[in-house]
Order: sequence, then structure tokens, then C-alpha cells
Amino acid sequence: VFDPARLRARLLWGGIAAVLALGIPLSFVMIGGATSSAESEARDRATRWATQTLPEPLGNQIISKPIVDEDFRDVKAVVDSEILSDDRVLRVRIWNDAGLLVFSSFQRDKVGETVATGDDQVRRALDGQVVSVVSQSRGDGARELESFVPIELGSGSDISAVVEIAEDYDAIGSQAAGIWRPLQLLFGLGALGCIVMLVRSERAAAAAA
Repeated sequence: VFDPARLRARLLWGGIAAVLALGIPLSFVMIGGATSSAESEARDRATRWATQTLPEPLGNQIISKPIVDEDFRDVKAVVDSEILSDDRVLRVRIWNDAGLLVFSSFQRDKVGETVATGDDQVRRALDGQVVSVVSQSRGDGARELESFVPIELGSGSDISAVVEIAEDYDAIGSQAAGIWRPLQLLFGLGALGCIVMLVRSERAAAAAA
């Protein structure tokens, strides 16, 4: 026997459940887009810091050897106040045009000894590219977004150094996900609730038949 009320219940609860269920994969697409935008913003931040903030304390001079003494204090003061003050930033390194590490905010780095031999990111940056990669280089396995930015110092137009800025990728991802993570939970619970209501309405209709 045709039951209009039963059909309406099916269409109502089934339709709402389907719409909510479709919201879950859509939210993943939105998160992916937001993450890509957040990565681009991080790369732009690194480029701005490297090309606008650091040249002044570096004195616009070609860096041939490790930055020490008063020069180190000047650079470190700017790095601490202008770059590391952003909670997302983990460390700042500077490589000269020979690939030698001449500055690092990470105390365990061997400044003046480490050479970026075979480091594709530093090599590409020395060729003039801004490079960003996601890595898991920290001991706890957390991900980092490392940006390598070429800078020109002195009066020439050649690349003089590469600034490496590492940010907490998980913090970037969490910020990008924003409201979408809670919405995913709401979509899932809402779809489940609609299915429960649909099952209840079917049982009630069957009992009344």
C-alpha cells in the first residue's frame, strides 16, 4: 500500500543525510585549497623577511665567511625581533654563494663547517628560484615547511646568499583547516542522526501497517 507519509520521511531524512554526507568530501577539498593558500602565504612571508628585513643588518655586503661578533649580534637581533617573533617560525639559516652555512638561529648547527653539498633546495635557490619543501627533519617527526630564498647583496645583481626559513607545517595546516574540521564532525554526526531518524520512521511505518 502506498504510504505518502512514509515516502515523505524517506525523502526528508534520506535527502538531508545525503547532503550532509556530501559535505564531508567537499570539506576536504576546501581544506586542501586553504592549505595550498597557507603554504603560498608562508613562502611570501619568507621572501619578504629575506629580501626586505635581513639585507640591512647584513650590511648589503657579500658574505664570504661566517657571521660573527658584532655582525652576528646585529643579525640575530633582527632575526629574533622580526622573524622568530612569529610563533610559526622554527629557525633561520643563511647560506653564502658557496653553499657554506654562515648563520643559524639553531644553536646545534655547525656554522662555518656545514656545506650544502648536494642540497637541491640550496642549489636551486642559488640559481635564483624561491623554493619551498615540506620535510620531517625534526627529531619528533613533526613536519616543517622550509623556504629557501635567494638574496642579492652589494651592488651586483648576482645571488649573494640563500636565506632558509623553517616554519611549523602542522601549525600552518591547523590554521588553514580553520572552521572546516568542526564542520566535518557536524556533517558526520548530522548524517548519522538523519539515518537514525530514517530507520525509526521506517520501523514506525512498518509497525503501523
